[in-house]
Amino acid sequence: MNAPDPTNVYDVVGGMFEQLAAAAARHRTEKERIRKERRSTPEARRRRSDAAHQGWESRRAREKAERDADARKERHYPTGPTCDGMDTHPVAGEIFCALDPDHNGDCDDMNGLTWPAP
Repeated sequence: MNAPDPTNVYDVVGGMFEQLAAAAARHRTEKERIRKERRSTPEARRRRSDAAHQGWESRRAREKAERDADARKERHYPTGPTCDGMDTHPVAGEIFCALDPDHNGDCDDMNGLTWPAP
């Protein structure tokens, strides 16, 4: 690189921009080097591995919860005659018993809500 001519303003400004570009390139290279070093430590690898395992465990738990919810939905709709028991719930509104008409004990809507039989 030639030294800028101090009498030519464009050469001075151009030289400053060249120096700025070179400094930015050095900074980017140094930053990438530091990042690679930090990511390759055993602690960082272990953290990434633990996070991946935790993510898979969360996914498996979520999928199991969805399967259980689907199973409850299938169970919710009875195919034959049902009990005439009905109850009101502050969140679910009116809920109906999904058990056989001659069941013994509490009524159940098959979604986890139970109440005393009428």
